[in-house]
Amino acid sequence: MSFEQEWATHKTAGAEAARTQLNGAEPPDSSGGSNVDLTVESDELGKIGDMAFELHGRVQNKADDARVETHTAAIYLLNEGGLGDLANALLKVNDNWNTQVSTLKSGFGLISNGLDYTTKSHEKHEQDIVLAMNDASKISEYFHNDSDTKRI
Repeated sequence: MSFEQEWATHKTAGAEAARTQLNGAEPPDSSGGSNVDLTVESDELGKIGDMAFELHGRVQNKADDARVETHTAAIYLLNEGGLGDLANALLKVNDNWNTQVSTLKSGFGLISNGLDYTTKSHEKHEQDIVLAMNDASKISEYFHNDSDTKRI
């Protein structure tokens, strides 16, 4: 097989694999519709937010333990073991670990806070819609109240 034929085969396979599809979602039917329900209930969002918050706390605790132990070991290697290069390498690993943990905790925080914001924002929009509909019905009373209308 020539390079061009092999390359064409890989491009075709890659194009087919690159299609985006939701896990478990059925493709649309012939009319373009789908019978898939994409509704998310508020209590489901709350559970996800709670899990993210819990994971944030657990990662924080475990990461703090690892950070302290690693730092202690590096200081021991530097002072008592005379292994300065190894101690410096361990401190660098510790710094990288802390950066990665911080990124992970930020991700959990974003999930939790984002879901809280989404839920509160949705509730506010619902209230605004209800109030607007109530106001609209009150305004219509002024324009369509035939009993108070005087004819000239």
